Amino acid sequence: MRIFYFLSFLLLFTISSCDNELKVTADWKDTTVVFGLLDPLSDENYIRIERGYLGSEAASNSFSEPDSFFYSSLNVEMNWYDENDNIQGTVSLLEDRTKVLNDNGPFDVGQDYRLYKIPNGTPIDPAFEYELRIIKPNEEVTTARTRILNPDRIVINGSSLNSPNSNSPTLRSSTLNFRNSDGSERSSVAIFQVYMNFYWKEIDQTTGAVSLDSIRFKYGEQRARSEYVIGPSGGTDAMFALIANRIPQKENVLREFLKIKFEVWASDENLLVYSDLKTPSTGINQNRPNPADALGLVENGIGILASRYNKEYDNVQFNSSGNPVSLKDNLLINPNMCPLRFVRYQGTDTCICKDVGSTLTVECL
Repeated sequence: MRIFYFLSFLLLFTISSCDNELKVTADWKDTTVVFGLLDPLSDENYIRIERGYLGSEAASNSFSEPDSFFYSSLNVEMNWYDENDNIQGTVSLLEDRTKVLNDNGPFDVGQDYRLYKIPNGTPIDPAFEYELRIIKPNEEVTTARTRILNPDRIVINGSSLNSPNSNSPTLRSSTLNFRNSDGSERSSVAIFQVYMNFYWKEIDQTTGAVSLDSIRFKYGEQRARSEYVIGPSGGTDAMFALIANRIPQKENVLREFLKIKFEVWASDENLLVYSDLKTPSTGINQNRPNPADALGLVENGIGILASRYNKEYDNVQFNSSGNPVSLKDNLLINPNMCPLRFVRYQGTDTCICKDVGSTLTVECL
């Protein structure tokens, strides 16, 4: 009888101790998320600091709740150090709820959007290394460090852009040729991305109406090397084909070329490694970059602190002499451009492409 009671008790204990509940979420832990890209050419630099969302409900249930993404109070500092790691200065970042860096879509929290601004006048200088320090009450300090890119170390060769720093540089080639004057340092450019903006004016010959228009397209990126060649691989014909493909043909307009503007985006090794870590691998080679290679990865948090810059070359004109045909002439008589009715003014004459059988010529009226 005692054995019967003992076995019954043991069975009851075993059944009651079974827990079939499946826990799909981990215990909550505060995770600081940091995104900062320091630009030495910008008048304003911001750091985005958030908290990682973790809860038992779908994140969409908290899209409009700022406390789900932002801290109510933070002490954020920026220190900078010389090459011997001696501190050269420190500032406190300013919480800013007036600026939104992009369209947040469903994550719109209105005026509770929060960024942290580096005060105006703070030097963002390639001579220093910068440390971000985020201090939360009763929490570990979150830190990240980065060097700063030096835009002066990147030179556009004169063979592609004549006098690039003048008020009216001249494009001499369909490609831009960059030279990295110091490719040995980790603070040098690791990746380039260039956008080309093409501007023109249209005159409606029927109504006399004048309008301004433009197109923008992206050249392929170039990764770490001492020299960069950025532009269409097909040369001059390919460049004008890209332009012509975006401009509709119209019979009753004359078009006047105004200028080209190049936007040159450059980033450092930190951002390149971070981007590669976040990009899915689609090939056979599944090797991933080593996170330790990125100086700007965040300690006691996740995200990135890195350096980039955006350098513009505006009011770029086409060269007027070339062999066999200049870019300025190609604007009219290139086979892709001729149907678009671009004109060139020579004194009181208006010159336009004329299709004569198998040849293209310029006719001045």
